[in-house]
Amino acid sequence: MIDISMDMEQYDCPFIDTTVDPDVAFASVHREFDRTDRQFETRMVVEGEDRGALTNGLSVLRDHGNIADYDLVKRRGDVAQIRTVIEETEAMAAIRSHDGYVTGPFHIEGGSEVWHVGFDRADDASAALSTLERNNEFDVLERENTALPDIQDIVQNAGAAMTLIEGCQDLSDTERETLE
Repeated sequence: MIDISMDMEQYDCPFIDTTVDPDVAFASVHREFDRTDRQFETRMVVEGEDRGALTNGLSVLRDHGNIADYDLVKRRGDVAQIRTVIEETEAMAAIRSHDGYVTGPFHIEGGSEVWHVGFDRADDASAALSTLERNNEFDVLERENTALPDIQDIVQNAGAAMTLIEGCQDLSDTERETLE
């Protein structure tokens, strides 16, 4: 497996567009692609600089032209959980057209998005990156060939990793800053 992390700037992504002005950040919790409608259903956690920034960011996102559906699941202070349906972006279409797939959560802040995508073959990964260069700006942060024994190690430790992630849900601000 070829695992690629990249910092992506897209020009048709509602989440990236929303982080250009309002002081908000998005973290994907779940993405599911509908092949028929060519749309992604997402679950996102949205964090604002403050309550007002979150309110403004959610409003900008809800009104974006590439949002097909939007639901505010819950909100507390300057953090919200949302469900959206978005049109497939040109960049994600490029990844998918070369048999690529999402391998990890996306983080969107300050007008760009950190992606984690995978490919089964190196030539597919290279072709996808070449296609992306035509209409997007991105930097490859990391490109790694993961061998089968490495993948097995990851799978065997998935339970422990999930326990760690669940423990991070209740971090204080100081604990979160220390980890970042």
